[in-house]
Formats: sequence, structure tokens, C-alpha cells
Amino acid sequence: MATIEEAIISLLESDAAVAAAAPGGVWPSVLPPAVEFPALRFLTVSDLAVMASDGPSGTHRVRMQLDAYGPTWPETSTLATAVFAALCPFPAARRVVGSVVIDGIVPELGRSGYETNTTLYSYSRDFIVWGGLV
Repeated sequence: MATIEEAIISLLESDAAVAAAAPGGVWPSVLPPAVEFPALRFLTVSDLAVMASDGPSGTHRVRMQLDAYGPTWPETSTLATAVFAALCPFPAARRVVGSVVIDGIVPELGRSGYETNTTLYSYSRDFIVWGGLV
């Protein structure tokens, strides 16, 4: 494991509450056509390499969007809540996942919706993740 995205996926897949709330799994970019719901999709919105005066610092600021989808609002909300709890424990602590260190995760925008073409409820939230290689 060598990226912040892979570390986040590992955190989510190893969390019991997320695993129970997302029988369809965690998927990059596009949900498979025959996925079971509820399911979770993630997108990397941006990845900024933090520079120091002498070059790259090794730290990255990654903005990720996590989208929970489900056939009912309670199932979708439960998944979104489990994701938030898995990524943003209180008190916050530095975490090492494989060869990646996560210095901090800051939740940002959250929004809910309903998609008439798929008849699925959704909840999306952006997270800012600071970290790099150990």
C-alpha cells in the first residue's frame, strides 16, 4: 500500500460498522453494474504535493469525495454515519496504515440526494486527508 487513497480504503474496509452497512463494498470512481446496495464509491478530487523550501516534503493534501448509495434513506444514512466515524474518530490521532501515515482527516461538505434514474438515495461528503509515506 503506497497511496493515501489505498490507506483510506483499507481503513474503511477494515471497519466493522462500514463493512456491515456496505454489503456492496467500496469502489473507486464507478459502481459496478450489478453491485449490491448499500455501497460506497470514492473519488479523488485533488492531490496536492506539499512543497518545502528545498523541494517536495513528502506530505500530500488529498481531497476525497465519498458517496454512500442505498435503496432507502435509513440504510444510506447509516452507511454515511459509519464512514464519518471510521475516518474522523475523536480524539483525532495520527494513524499508520501499511506504509502510509495519515496525519489528519478533516470532514468538509456533506450533501444528500435522491437519484430518480436509479431510485437510490445518496449521501456525499468530502474529506481532506493529510499524509504521506512512513
